[in-house]
Amino acid sequence: MEAMIRGLQKFVEDEVEEEGKVTASNEECHHNVAAWHNVPHPEERLRFWSDPDTELKLAKDTGISIFRMGIDWTRIMPQEPVNGLKDALGRMMLLFRSIMLHWIISRVRSYGKKVMLTLFHHSLPPWAGDYGGWKLEKTVDYFIDFTKLVVNSLSDMVDYWITFNVPHVFCMLTSTLSNKVVGVAHNVSFTRPYGLFDVAAVTLANSLTLFPYVDSICDKLDFIGINYYGQEVISGVGLKLVETDEYSESGRGVYPDGMFRLLIEFHERYKHLKVPFIITENGVSDETDVIRRPYLLEHLLAVYAAMIKGVPVLDYLFWTISDNWEWADGYGPKFGLVAVGRANGLARISHPSYHLFSKVVTTGKITREDRERAWNELQKAAKEKQTRPFY
Repeated sequence: MEAMIRGLQKFVEDEVEEEGKVTASNEECHHNVAAWHNVPHPEERLRFWSDPDTELKLAKDTGISIFRMGIDWTRIMPQEPVNGLKDALGRMMLLFRSIMLHWIISRVRSYGKKVMLTLFHHSLPPWAGDYGGWKLEKTVDYFIDFTKLVVNSLSDMVDYWITFNVPHVFCMLTSTLSNKVVGVAHNVSFTRPYGLFDVAAVTLANSLTLFPYVDSICDKLDFIGINYYGQEVISGVGLKLVETDEYSESGRGVYPDGMFRLLIEFHERYKHLKVPFIITENGVSDETDVIRRPYLLEHLLAVYAAMIKGVPVLDYLFWTISDNWEWADGYGPKFGLVAVGRANGLARISHPSYHLFSKVVTTGKITREDRERAWNELQKAAKEKQTRPFY
């Protein structure tokens, strides 16, 4: 998705088939989303709904204290609840889904983790999309019904609530989530002009994307979640790829200093509220795992530098443990500290970055040796002109 919205063409090698020949994968999968077909067995995802322990054991071994997860709205409301949720599902099915939610959250807590639960992470139910989605007021009503069900079922089991991840609509739910720790996960990028004549465009872009949404709800938040992946270089009315910059597989410019500068900027704007920040997402798509190691360390140091300057950062969540579904890019970009063998029963293979992350979490330190090693390996790969996928 990131690459697509940047206007970057994706080159996908499609296997040419004889006319009339149908492969097994086409017989099994009828989705018309192109990105769904770029790996074997896409419908299995990570099996978290049926087997959360595989992922939770990986999380536990890193030493992290918070596990962030989300609930797919469609799993609770598979069809439009025109006459109410109970009529749409039936009492037994509604009870079953509530029990499943309770069981999964219980599994997370059994590993000694606090739970950060996201209520909406882009997963609009298909039936809502068919009639126009968030453009219609009834979608807000349905979402509030969904939220009430989830909160009533899990109220005492969730430590942090995120109403919307990367919010693009305005929806107030604090009345439903009273006396809970509530925030939003706000996606931000550090933007810079390509040339002198692009300064005005950067100012305009920041005025539209950085603060308006948070401004409108900041007095209702218990924390401000920041999703940060990198920088954008603006040229004219579009974005510019700069040859001297480093990029992730999904086209995001790597710029750790942007994390520091944005945290300082957000703190200056909202420090009167006396609410902390949580880095709710920070990561890089890197199948080679060469960029990820210095990326991780430098962004953690950027957060630490902001904290020294007085920015109250409560927690940091890296995105993500295992390679997962990246929306329109499917399973292409690899954000995981752990690779997933989708053609091999979803076998997990830990990257070196997984062990580095675990070391930092358990020791609370970034050593000079680890930092030098990470940078040396990256520089070696650059000198050898190693290549990476680009989505």
